[in-house]
Amino acid sequence: MRRSSARDTAARALLSALPLLVLACAGTAPTRALDGPEPRAPRALAWRYTVRADAALTRLDVVACFDAAAPEVLVPGLSGAAVPLEPRGWDARGPFPLSVGEGGVLRLPAAGRDACVAYHLDVGQVLASGDRDTAFRVGRDLVLAPDVLLWRPRRVPGDVAAQATFELPAGLAVSAPWPRVAERGDTYSLDASAFAWRGQLALGRFSPETLALAPDSTCEVVLLDAPTRTSAAGRARWLEAAAGAVASVVGAFPREHLQVVIAPTPGGGDDPVAFGYVLRGGGAAVTLLLDGGADDADLADDWVAVHELFHLAMPPIARRDAWLSEGVTMYFTELLRVRAGFITAREGFAALHDGFLRGRAAGTGRTLAAESSDMHETRAYRRVYWAGAAIALEADLAMRRRVGRDLASVLAELRACCARSGRFWSADEVVARLDALAGAAVFSEAATRWLAVAAFPDLGDAYRALGLDPTSGEPDSDPDHAALRDALMTSEPSDR
Repeated sequence: MRRSSARDTAARALLSALPLLVLACAGTAPTRALDGPEPRAPRALAWRYTVRADAALTRLDVVACFDAAAPEVLVPGLSGAAVPLEPRGWDARGPFPLSVGEGGVLRLPAAGRDACVAYHLDVGQVLASGDRDTAFRVGRDLVLAPDVLLWRPRRVPGDVAAQATFELPAGLAVSAPWPRVAERGDTYSLDASAFAWRGQLALGRFSPETLALAPDSTCEVVLLDAPTRTSAAGRARWLEAAAGAVASVVGAFPREHLQVVIAPTPGGGDDPVAFGYVLRGGGAAVTLLLDGGADDADLADDWVAVHELFHLAMPPIARRDAWLSEGVTMYFTELLRVRAGFITAREGFAALHDGFLRGRAAGTGRTLAAESSDMHETRAYRRVYWAGAAIALEADLAMRRRVGRDLASVLAELRACCARSGRFWSADEVVARLDALAGAAVFSEAATRWLAVAAFPDLGDAYRALGLDPTSGEPDSDPDHAALRDALMTSEPSDR
């Protein structure tokens, strides 16, 4: 099976013409005019939004109301976002003047306490930017970044407790990764990460399906205009198996609620899922590009879903350190596929061997640290992903040999302490934490050995320990080697 060149950002352009499957609950409410302040919210709230739309999703109206003192300015979360149209403001004294500054900044110099600001966005203007990360159409439906919709104070406090309520015409629904406010329909709670991290909203004519990924984790499924040969039951089995495999490695599924966007694409690829990525703004979200020609049986060949879900078990890692975030995830992707029952252990080792061969042949001839830092510019994805995976394999074997631990059990502890972190971690920080959890400087030694050199990591010792042929990757029949291979693929996470 051919592997795609690892999260090629050009694949995002496909989203502009593709139907999506969004895993998030949706509901509807009658539309009504934006004609005054919303009912008062509890005083603990910093601010709240009400969002309304027309039936064709060509116009979005927003009211933002602030408890106590109003901010001096409201700003978009994205530079170059569409300018808010016809803004107006009022407080307990009545209307107050405001102005639109450069970049759509709304200035509120005369706002009193408990002020509200109303504005609307022209969806056509938003789409005209051509930035697929900002907004795109999917048939009759609209997908957009919350940053383009929800203007906010210039400084968002870390303890913010905002809310957003969507009041939509009959037949329209909203999908968001944020937690819902109990018993309030389409009202969501927004923490600081909803303003600091990328997220994604979907508005359209879709209906939800809810999956139980684990005893304490749910995934809500919505299909948007998506021609696909897969069935709802087949997609559910696929996602549940992938999530269960992640939980088997790190002790529990990393999130209680998950939004997944699945975009069926025109057929013709060698993989059932061509591409995926993770978003963390206000909640966990995963987007997957599904080959429209794939059927339920083809999903067993997928590696992207388990790969993306596993990212949520690690803290957010700086973009320049993709060798770690993608490398560890790439290594465990094959272990996860074995645990999910998608492939056999023998096939898992064959996939690792094939990946190492392709990673060794790729790259620009620079050190791994340099390749990782510039990966999205040089497109040296295979080199970075698979060199990082080789380091993870070396560290896993060294942990087992030296301290009687394994990388899966250490990652289970990392997930418990740090996966929900609200900041980016450097590779140095993550590696130091892994060493501390393992009780020895195992991961840092493997990383230091290979980050500063141009050569692909030498896996000779690892292959000898596992009884793998260095040319073909085929396993031998030695029982000790077989026992180590089995332990690598099937060992359960530690309870420590």
